[in-house]
Amino acid sequence: EKKRVYRSVDFLIVVQAIEGSDRRFRSAKYRKEHNIEGKASSKLHPMLTELLSEFSDIDLLKRNTIDIDAVVDSRIYFSHFMPKTSNLKAIDGWELLEEARKLRILLLCCVLSLLGFNNNQINDVLNKSNSRLFV
Repeated sequence: EKKRVYRSVDFLIVVQAIEGSDRRFRSAKYRKEHNIEGKASSKLHPMLTELLSEFSDIDLLKRNTIDIDAVVDSRIYFSHFMPKTSNLKAIDGWELLEEARKLRILLLCCVLSLLGFNNNQINDVLNKSNSRLFV
């Protein structure tokens, strides 16, 4: 949905959808093999790294590199309202909007994969889309 204002909550919705999808639909064996902690702990960094590796042949993701450190730190910052420290790479404003746009592409890849699409088919769907959410 097109909005006039972009809030940190909008970013959190996308990140938490990726986390929830991964936790809900990945087996405990898969998470253990790929060094991703179980449901009790958020290990967003290895989760995103693994998902990006899985979809590394998707053109839109290759053209739109996700800054995993910024996503993880921003998720922590906006979820827990921690004080911003110099070692926290939390982003906001336009940068936050851009990372969320890239994450929406990753989330769509996850959903299409769950529906049974292979990476070639996902790539075709995204490349043929005329959605402005992806450009």
